[in-house]
Amino acid sequence: MFKRYIESANKFFEQNRFSGIVVALFFFLLVALFSTTRVYEIFELKLYDLRFSLYPSIKEWSRLYFADIDENSITTVGRFPWPRNLYRTGLNTLKQVNASQVSFDIMFPDASPRSIDDSELDRLAQKAREGARIKAAEVEAIGVNKDKIFAEGVADMGRVILPYTFNDEPPVFDVLERQKKEQFKRAKKRFLEKSSVKVAPDRIKDLKDFEDPKIKSMSYPIPELMNAGRAFGFVNRDTDIDGTIRRVRMVRLYQGRLYFNLALVMLMDICKVPMDRVEIIPGDRIILKNALNPLSQKIEDIAIPIDKNGMIYVTWAGSGQGKGGRREKTFHQVPFYALLEYGDKRDFVWDLFKQEDGIKTDVLNNLNDQMASFTEEYDSAGPVAKKDLEARGKKSAFERSGGRTNRCAESICGGCFLPAEKKGMGRHRSDQEKN
Repeated sequence: MFKRYIESANKFFEQNRFSGIVVALFFFLLVALFSTTRVYEIFELKLYDLRFSLYPSIKEWSRLYFADIDENSITTVGRFPWPRNLYRTGLNTLKQVNASQVSFDIMFPDASPRSIDDSELDRLAQKAREGARIKAAEVEAIGVNKDKIFAEGVADMGRVILPYTFNDEPPVFDVLERQKKEQFKRAKKRFLEKSSVKVAPDRIKDLKDFEDPKIKSMSYPIPELMNAGRAFGFVNRDTDIDGTIRRVRMVRLYQGRLYFNLALVMLMDICKVPMDRVEIIPGDRIILKNALNPLSQKIEDIAIPIDKNGMIYVTWAGSGQGKGGRREKTFHQVPFYALLEYGDKRDFVWDLFKQEDGIKTDVLNNLNDQMASFTEEYDSAGPVAKKDLEARGKKSAFERSGGRTNRCAESICGGCFLPAEKKGMGRHRSDQEKN
């Protein structure tokens, strides 16, 4: 039967000169239909992953650190979410170590409840027992406003970037009521100035693909933080159908204003590029004009490729060369509780470093003295005496290495006891000093 079908197909191709077009059209329609399926989309995404896995891994930036609220931090501090005054303590630590920028990826859209100051409560209770008059201000002082404490820390730090999000649902009733208050309106005005730029009417048509008609509202930080943050960036994620994030939206158009992703805002801030010096070419690139390159410390334009929707495909740091893209194996990480304990442990840690530096300095000074003495003796010695001095130097290194006659011990011998120009060991000594 199969042979009969083959013969019929051959006869059809021989008798019909348009058979090739028919076959091509058939396979075209088949591929077109397949390309609309979920299976094809996942297949294409996996091919994208394969291509990027073949690229060299992006080198992580040594100046970038993550302060993680990890399991150890939760065990030490307590269940998350934490009281916001703790973030003030962490910001104080980062200011002391001179962090050039701090960015939160935790949202703060709602006011946190106040807590009771036990000492103030006891004082008022004693005052009431004595029959003294209690003023309203004293009663208000019982409650600890942790949002205010946090916001004061953000303002004091002066280099904090805060997040917000876009929503595909309109705000609920209680949110609308809060947004009617004068405090919110004043804070929102500052927020818009720090987070976005107004787009000229004739330019909106060029940027129309940056606008998502499904977006109905925004989730703002609380007014205290809108008045304190240095800058603001949105943190919405665009996830593919398999749950993987391969693209990041850099810019978004909303209600006639252009907003920027949190990561882009961080880059703009570290490169000292204000929003009005950002040039956007849809479907091509974003250009940070006259940016201070943090790596080369040169003033230059930095270009970021984007598609027509303002998105960039990301080669995640650590995603190539078998690393698997695991963040804990890619970037420097610090448990957040370490920032909270820094004040108590700081002097102890610095004393350890000072002691270590002092020991190293003493050892190096002693070695330099020995080197100078040995070099002087070596230069003034005759051929026989020089051989004797060399033998003594090797024996000393052998004894200090615990009897191991490896190349490392010989390098130490050559670097510390024998003149480099005599033994050719200068390179080893330089590497050791540099490390």
